Formats: sequence, structure tokens, C-alpha cells
Amino acid sequence: MAGFTRSAFVTLACLGAGVAASAQASEGGAAPWEMPVVPAHVLENARAEVKQADADFALAQGPEITIRPGAAIGIAVALDHINRISLPFDRPFIATASGEQTQIVGSTIYIAPKTDAPISMFVAPDGADQLAFSLTLVPQPRPPANYVIRFPSDVVIPRPRTDTPTQGRESDYVEMIRSTFVDLALARVPAGYDLLPRPGTLPLCAAPEGVSATFDFTQAQVFAGAMDEYVVVATASAAADLIALEESWCAATGVKAVAYWPHAVLQPHEKVEVFIVAAHPSEPAAAQRPSLIGR
Repeated sequence: MAGFTRSAFVTLACLGAGVAASAQASEGGAAPWEMPVVPAHVLENARAEVKQADADFALAQGPEITIRPGAAIGIAVALDHINRISLPFDRPFIATASGEQTQIVGSTIYIAPKTDAPISMFVAPDGADQLAFSLTLVPQPRPPANYVIRFPSDVVIPRPRTDTPTQGRESDYVEMIRSTFVDLALARVPAGYDLLPRPGTLPLCAAPEGVSATFDFTQAQVFAGAMDEYVVVATASAAADLIALEESWCAATGVKAVAYWPHAVLQPHEKVEVFIVAAHPSEPAAAQRPSLIGR
């Protein structure tokens, strides 16, 4: 073994001893880490679930889309253009965390996305959260989109609520008339009204044939306000019996309400006042229908 010194043999011997010691440690100590084996059926199930999730949220193809309450759909919309989405109900309620501006006209949503970030929202009829569905808008470089979303025919959509604001306004107006009648009964000029020096066109009142009650318009008082006019006239009895006065005797175009003061029953030869609420003469008259019972 020419060329090898004694020190070289010593070095080789040490290296061999170290390798042997490492091998024995591996065999007698902890086993090295190995990646666990995943069964094939688990991988197949995972792939199927991913594919199903992608299919469930694939962008719906329009322009007409049918969706059930509780479902989720995505639709492509135009970036930097106005998009129109027609819903199956009026007065929709929209809940979204997006800062994009939406405009609602009847049953239609108008929206013009400014970024390509998806816009998620829940949409439901006002007051019918049980019919809510999830809608995601995906802005893309494309022409403006126009979608019509429908519910299946078996989904019952409740009518939108119209009672609160409308009935509130009607109740306020009726209360205003009642309050003004009280002022007139107390011989006061109602607040917001002016006594006209020369009454113009006056409503006409007439008792039916055979009833001995007359209406005197020669001294009529007219109080003009911003919304309507109040006319005060007198009616008298020429009969020897009681006469029950009826508001319908003053019914005419533009007349809104009628009341008698201090009561609606005339004693023989008694006189009472008649309060009439009428539209301004300048207001267009409503179309009239012929009576089917001769009144």
C-alpha cells in the first residue's frame, strides 16, 4: 500500500467507525419521518367537492335567470358602465358591504362598478327576508349587462307594504280638516287661511225634491288656504217637521268634505251653518263617472 501513511489508516478507521455508529443509532433509535399515504378515494372525493363548489357558483348565463330563495348566484357585469338587473318584486331591500353606489327604480337595480372587485349582496323583498338570495356581481371589461331575475312559479311573493306612509298622510289630512272645522265652529279664522272679501266660484248645495230645506249662498264666507278652501253657508228649514240633513246634498266636483254646525237635524224654521271643504277653483277637476243608481 505504497502512498498511504499510518495516519491515513487511522483517519479511515475513524470515518468507518462514525458511519457504523450512525447506522446503529438509526436502527435502534427513532424511525425517520415519512409522508403519510392518503387513500385514493379521499382525493377523489375532495376533487369532486371542489368541482361541485365551482359549479354551484359558476357565473349564471343570462339574460333571464331563475333562482330560488336562499340560493347564491354570480353574474358578470360591465366595468365602468351602468348595468341593469330586474328583480321579481318591487321595492327590494339590499344588504351589502360594498361601497359601490346602487340606484333602485321600482323592481330594478342600476349599478356601475368602478373597480374589478366582486360585489356581494343579499337581495329580498322589503319585509320578506325569508325570500332573500345572495347575488355576486363580477365586474369585467364587457358591454353593459341587462339581466332579468325570476323566482320559480311556486314561490309566492307578498305584496309590498304601502300602509305606513300613505295612511299616515291621509290621517294627518283628515285631522287637519277636523281641526279647521272646530275653528270655524268657534267663529275663528283658521290658521293659515284668509277670509276672501269677494267669494268667487262656490259649490252648490240642494235638498232633494220634497224636502223643505234651503241653502243661502248670498252671505257665504270663503277661507282660502294653500291646499284648499273652506266655504261657510247657511241652511234653513221651512217645514213644520224635523229635517235630517245629509252631507251628500253638497256633493259636487271638487268638494272634499261637508259638516253641519251645531247639529245635522233642523228643527222647524231653524237655521244652521254648513262647512264645506273644496278644492281651489284653479285645480283641475277629477274625471267624473255616471251614477248607476241616479244619484
